[in-house]
Amino acid sequence: MAVTLLHGTGNLVCDGVDAGRVEFSIASPADGPDMTRCGKVWGNRQAIAASMDAEKIELIVSEPSETLLLDLQDLDRDGGALFSVLQATAA
Repeated sequence: MAVTLLHGTGNLVCDGVDAGRVEFSIASPADGPDMTRCGKVWGNRQAIAASMDAEKIELIVSEPSETLLLDLQDLDRDGGALFSVLQATAA
């Protein structure tokens, strides 16, 4: 199974409000039975805390220019949040 990794910074938007800039890492499978994109955001504890109570969580990424609808699943012990990408839209 081939996997592409994307690392960078983006803005975390919680229920339509920009919560702040975060760092992220996303694994995108190129083939295989499970094509779910998943990853981690970190670097801004206030933004991540706001996202834990939000109904709709988006990550706006500049390279490539897209908006990702996220499903936050869990916090790790370093204060980062693990997620799955539900939908990607070109910005």
